[in-house]
Amino acid sequence: MAWVRRALVLGGVFGAAVGCGDGSDPHKSGIDPETGVDHDIEQLSLDEGEFSVGVGEEVSYCVRIPMPKKFKGRQLALVGWESDVPKPTHHYFMTYSSEGIEGDKPVPCQGDSGILPQSESTEGFFSSGVLNTKLLFATAVGQQKLLTDIGYGMVIEADGTFVTNHHVLNVLDQPADMYARFKLQVKDASLVPHPVRSLVCSTVSLDIPAASTTTATFTCTVPWDADIMLLAGHAHARLTTFSAQFFDGKTTQPELIYQTKSWDSPDMKVLDQPLHLTKGQGITFTCEYENRTDKTINFGLSANDEMCTLFGGYAYPVDRTFEIPPPLAATGLRGKFPAIDSTNLPSFF
Repeated sequence: MAWVRRALVLGGVFGAAVGCGDGSDPHKSGIDPETGVDHDIEQLSLDEGEFSVGVGEEVSYCVRIPMPKKFKGRQLALVGWESDVPKPTHHYFMTYSSEGIEGDKPVPCQGDSGILPQSESTEGFFSSGVLNTKLLFATAVGQQKLLTDIGYGMVIEADGTFVTNHHVLNVLDQPADMYARFKLQVKDASLVPHPVRSLVCSTVSLDIPAASTTTATFTCTVPWDADIMLLAGHAHARLTTFSAQFFDGKTTQPELIYQTKSWDSPDMKVLDQPLHLTKGQGITFTCEYENRTDKTINFGLSANDEMCTLFGGYAYPVDRTFEIPPPLAATGLRGKFPAIDSTNLPSFF
């Protein structure tokens, strides 16, 4: 099956009227053959609320957003989104929990405001009851639009909760008024033949000497055949380049499949064609850093520390339609490490 990429910058598809496909066949496409508009796509709006970050402060904002009433009781697939996230956001990850909450308003993950000082964010997330949330998508600063191929969609389980991870480092000379608003493009999961789950590969082995340039390279392998259709890289302020290459099971191939020089928000890329990986193959990802400080920098969650993380979306091979794969995750020390089924792992992603 050929994989046809729609578009990253969307026109008619995001502007389409919301409607229903032909109900006679649950797997029948609702695409108008003349206009290309997919009438099965519906819009799910999310608003995390507003908060303020003082000058020089670094915080993470975590709230749980309930599933809108219109979509309760339905298993969905996320096929695209529009996002509006202001500066000085450092990164934004939307995760999803299978546990629902009452009401129709966002609820802080911890405390009354949802704001966690970054120095407390790890402990805060662990004590807030949002373990086992899984990455749904990441987005960059500004107004963004992204659409996957119409046959692929990230699984959203019925009646769960959207959980935010909004990391802000306010380097402005005035308090920052923050918010994040989304228009998710969703379809009934029964209409999406290639369900997508997340792949998250990260390392905790980083040592960036003072006043130096350093390269850190790692290889993440898959435990079964997988088609990678979405990639993003993430690090902090010392990053100069993040790149990814195909690992054929023995050797990393020279051709780049992804590259970004953006450190302050994930640069998402839908691949023109899915990268087919067989068991034991994977992706080699490289972070190039420049440390201009007089201190050694190591791994950590604060923007004053560093990270090197590969995010991806994957589906089973094209002949395994309507099979939902589990999320995959790997945290390694160095070199090569395998991703594993992270469904029941006590981790934020």
